[in-house]
Amino acid sequence: MNISSTAGLTGYFSAAYCISKWGLLGLTRAAALELADQAIRVNSICPGLVNTPMSLRPGNL
Repeated sequence: MNISSTAGLTGYFSAAYCISKWGLLGLTRAAALELADQAIRVNSICPGLVNTPMSLRPGNL
């Protein structure tokens, strides 16, 4: 199981962060296809932004 981010789906944050999350989603999908015939599941969880004091400060998004 991989933990990615909704940023990989939407492009919400910086380019470097988003491309790393997009790449992880691609790796997850490729591994799922390659390992399906062996009955191995590969998944990714993509949590969204959580409102915390740090995320609410100006300039953090």
